[in-house]
Amino acid sequence: MAIIKALSQKQIARKFKPYAAELGNVIYSWNRLQETFALLLWFIAGRPASNVLGAIWHSIPSDSQQRRCLRAGIEETPLNVWDGRPFAKIDLLWTLAIADELASYRNDAIHSPYFMMIDEKGAYLHPNVGLGNKRAKNLVGKELKAEFSECVEDAESLWQFTLRCYEALLWSDKPWPDRPARLISKRFTDPQKLRRPKTS
Repeated sequence: MAIIKALSQKQIARKFKPYAAELGNVIYSWNRLQETFALLLWFIAGRPASNVLGAIWHSIPSDSQQRRCLRAGIEETPLNVWDGRPFAKIDLLWTLAIADELASYRNDAIHSPYFMMIDEKGAYLHPNVGLGNKRAKNLVGKELKAEFSECVEDAESLWQFTLRCYEALLWSDKPWPDRPARLISKRFTDPQKLRRPKTS
């Protein structure tokens, strides 16, 4: 049986750095996406000049409740707002549905407790399930750096799509974007439940 050498705190900190970087990227990419949803709310609310709408948005205490607010606004937006953009409403609702599912992966990443596992394979981050944390249990058996990286790429892809939708709503010369191919995958339970309407 191999003898496992204990690591110093400095060595553990060095081993943790790549994970910390990926977790930071998860937070950065997600927050950027969520803030873009605020831009959509500003647009459908008639683009008010004051920052009252921004103050209301940021007074909502959770990301999911903010998205619920935006979803309600999109549902009640008059049809003339989408003139010339037949996919706008359905695509924005689709974006929010994907964000709701992606949020689960993001929450697993940033709300799980971890510890540095040291065994014959080396030192690596491991979810701490000792007290039954449900978020941590979702990460058991997964390669964490890859899991964090995938979450970042998904959030980045959704952010780019959302931003392009927003730009296309603002400027008529901007083409309406296609849905990101990487998000139409088995990672999400039913990514096409909000299908685009057929146009003549």
